[in-house]
Order: sequence, then structure tokens, then C-alpha cells
Amino acid sequence: EQLFAQAWAFSTLEIAIRRLHESWVKRGKEAEFAALRRFLNPREVADASSAELAKELGTTEENARQKVRRVREAFGVALRGQIADITHESQS
Repeated sequence: EQLFAQAWAFSTLEIAIRRLHESWVKRGKEAEFAALRRFLNPREVADASSAELAKELGTTEENARQKVRRVREAFGVALRGQIADITHESQS
């Protein structure tokens, strides 16, 4: 049962990230999302810095931090949406 729960959680997270990626692509910001994605993964975020991100995106550190905040907020919305979809499907 624990393996199923872990697999479900991982799958839900991946779908939410995929949805988020698609929304960034639609806005022509695929490269920006690629740079920001590592800030969504707890395993990678420890190695990531806003200074490196700023350099990669050609912006200031403050702007880079704002972009990280926005992508995390958008990820939260996408994740809640995915969970709502799953919940709605299971009730149907």
C-alpha cells in the first residue's frame, strides 16, 4: 500500500510539472522554465542558487528570486488542480 501511495504521489507531481511546463511553452518561455524547474525539486534546489539563475537568465538576482517564487506558486496551483481532477474522477 505504501508503494502505491508513493507511486501515486510521484505521478501526481510529474503531471503537475508537465502541465506547468506546457503553460510556460505556450507563453514562449520554455527556456525560462527549464532554468526554473530545478527550483521545484527538493533534491536539486540545494545545489541551485539565485545568482546562478540570474546569470543564466540574464537578469538580476532579485528578479531571479521573483521568478522562482512565481514558478513555485504556479506549481502549487497546478498541483492542486491535478489533485482536484483526480478527486473529481474518483467521485464520478
